[in-house]
Formats: sequence, C-alpha cells, structure tokens
Amino acid sequence: MIVGPVMLLSTVIIADLASAAVVIPSDIIAGGNHFFDAVNSFEGPKVSSTGSIYAVVGGGGAPTTIKTYIGDVLSPDPNAIDTALTHHGNGVVGAGDGFGGSAIIRGTTDVDTSFRADIDLDNASPGFSQPLVFFNRSATQSYEVSLSLAYDHDVQASGPDAGIRSDFDLTVNSTKVFGSELVSDTMTGDFFNGPLASTGALLEDDGIFQFSMVLSPGQISTVGLDHTIEGPASGFKSGTVTGNATYFLSLDNVTAVPEPSSVLLGALLVIGIFGKRIQKKWPRVKDRHERSMFQQPSLRSHRV
Repeated sequence: MIVGPVMLLSTVIIADLASAAVVIPSDIIAGGNHFFDAVNSFEGPKVSSTGSIYAVVGGGGAPTTIKTYIGDVLSPDPNAIDTALTHHGNGVVGAGDGFGGSAIIRGTTDVDTSFRADIDLDNASPGFSQPLVFFNRSATQSYEVSLSLAYDHDVQASGPDAGIRSDFDLTVNSTKVFGSELVSDTMTGDFFNGPLASTGALLEDDGIFQFSMVLSPGQISTVGLDHTIEGPASGFKSGTVTGNATYFLSLDNVTAVPEPSSVLLGALLVIGIFGKRIQKKWPRVKDRHERSMFQQPSLRSHRV
C-alpha cells in the first residue's frame, strides 16, 4: 500500500515548513478575508461542484481553519475566513502563513445547465472592506514583503455542446500582476491565456508565481486573489465537463530594507578594506578589472 509512505512524506514536508517559519516583525500588521462568494456561485442540474477554502496561521505548514462548500453552501458559516497572519517563511517558498483553496467540478448532461464556483480574496467580498492587507506601522523603517502563489488547475469538455473555464487573477494594489485562464469548449474553441486551435482539449497549467513589494514607513498595500471555475454564460446542453483547481498564497519573507545611508557606508567600508588589501599585496598594480559575482536567478518572479 502507498498510503503509509504518502502520509509519512506529507508529515515530513509539513514539519520542514513549520521549522522554517518565523514570527512577522512587530512593525508589520498582516491579515485578510478569504471569501466564498455564495451569492454568485451555483450548481445546475446534473453538475457536482465541491471545494474548500482554508487558512494557515502560526507557521505550522498545515491548515488551521478549513471550510468546505457544495454548490453554493459553505460549511461552517460564515462564508469567509477572516484572520491575521503571524508567521512568514523566512525565505522558504510556501512555509509562511497564507490562504488556499480547491475546486472540483463534474458534470454530464443532456439538458441546459451550468455552474459557477467563485472564491475571492479581494475588495468585492460583501461585508468586508479589505483583501489581504499589509501595514507598515514603523515611522522610520521600510520592509520588503515577499509572497508566492502556488497554483494547479485543469479543465476538459467533451460532447456536442459543452464548456468549462478556470481562471486565476492576482493583483497588488488593484493592479493585475498575474493570471492563468483555461477554457475548454467544444462549441467556441479552447483558450489558454489566448485562443487555441483546438476544441474540447484537456488543458492544464501549474506553477509558482513569486512577487514582492516594498512597504515604506506608514504604507499600506493590498494583495487580491480571485479564482473562478464556471460553465459558459449561455450554459451547456449536451456533454461532459471536468475541472480541478488547487492553490496556496503564502507569505514567504519579510525583511527590513537597509537605509540608503547605511548601505552607502557599508559599501565604502568594503571598498576601503578591499583597496587596502590590494595595495598591500600588489603595490605596483594601478588598474584591475572587476567582474560581478552576482547574477539574477532564473525565477518566475515579479517585484512591485
């Protein structure tokens, strides 16, 4: 049986993530509202729509709050997880606090039907005024906040008249910084961040999108996330649809940004010491070429 090893591996991974997490600096206040939009979510005839939303708090690597939905009903009430974040991953991707979720769609029909499951971390959530918020309450110190979105989704439609769409949108201060949209449709054609030549194909996308933002003293910044998995606006009348999605938005690091004066002073000290050593070892050398020892990592990242 593979259940034992899989469970053991999961336990080891969670333990490693938990050991990496550290407490967020006291200057930074972070928190958000992860929201299942029951008003705009529904489950039509012969369609099964299930999923979950969850939060990780305390750097444990495992969900501390989980809510599941069937159709347009989330349990337990209310239909949001409203919480503060307390730990970041200390540079380890996925090791910090954050919000995640999942969606599973299955449908086979010969009647006109449709479906929609909408999960938000944004200003549109009824009853809540903010998405994931970061507030730097320091009067003098700037901080760089690094996050990552791990995502995985797939869709497929088959039959004479069937379609399904899955879409992730990530924003920073209301500006879109990342998106992944999949549409499998046997009538109008497929779409993967742009039109495709196929119809009704199995489309998949997964990855980790890393991004960061600098908070000046007193600054507030927001991060929004929306995931929607749905049928065509006009419904589908004959065929089968399947869709799956998982994601986790994690707080990976919070680091103090050195003051410009201290950076310049440190650089001058290093240059001065380096220069003295060169002069002592090679007194007759007047001009030497330097080569940078640093290079940009080949990561899918974005700095705001």
